Amino acid sequence: MISNDNTQLDISASETVPGGGGSGGSDSSGGGGDNQSPESPAPGDDEDVFIGCSTQYVLCNGQFTIVSLSDITLEDLASFRPPAPSLSGEPLGFGLLGAPTNRVAQAQSSEFAATILDMDVVVRFTPATYVFDNGDGSTTTSATGGASWESLGAPQFSPTDTSHTYLTTGNYPISLTVHFAPEVRLDTGTNWYRVPGTITAGAPTYSVQIVEARTALVDRTCNQDPDGPGC
Repeated sequence: MISNDNTQLDISASETVPGGGGSGGSDSSGGGGDNQSPESPAPGDDEDVFIGCSTQYVLCNGQFTIVSLSDITLEDLASFRPPAPSLSGEPLGFGLLGAPTNRVAQAQSSEFAATILDMDVVVRFTPATYVFDNGDGSTTTSATGGASWESLGAPQFSPTDTSHTYLTTGNYPISLTVHFAPEVRLDTGTNWYRVPGTITAGAPTYSVQIVEARTALVDRTCNQDPDGPGC
């Protein structure tokens, strides 16, 4: 059974002893007693996973393993979380009033392996959505973590998919939440099962000071006239 509470992915497997004897993970013929095994689904690929309301069928090497989610006699649980993303911006630590400040987030795809009831499984997290809390009551949502102006070939203070323009001076704490798409597959297979929902992870807060820039027309530079206007 796979559960998702939006902060971590829990995978649990149950092993049932049919008729009070033998061991779980048998083929579709089941065991003795009144505890009859459900009818197996038709074989498909060499390996596949069929999720039902109460039973999980695992087809491996031409045989079905039945893992029941009721009458639990053995339970194993594995919990997985994606690594925390990072957040930075440019200009680093400050921005200009009325001009875009650029934010760049880093979030990596990751895979984790575990063994659950002798079944090797792999969990994969892929960044899907980046949500920037701008600190001024607004948010910016992007499908990517953004990129620096230099890597985009754009001049400073150019708008980007992850930039934001502040209209009031002050210090703004910016936070980031990344929504990861979770997937699961058997370690020996190639097909991924997409788990509904997303897993979220946040980055440490990044603060930016928004200042106002003023210009003045002078006849000499501050190096030439240190006491001049604006120097």
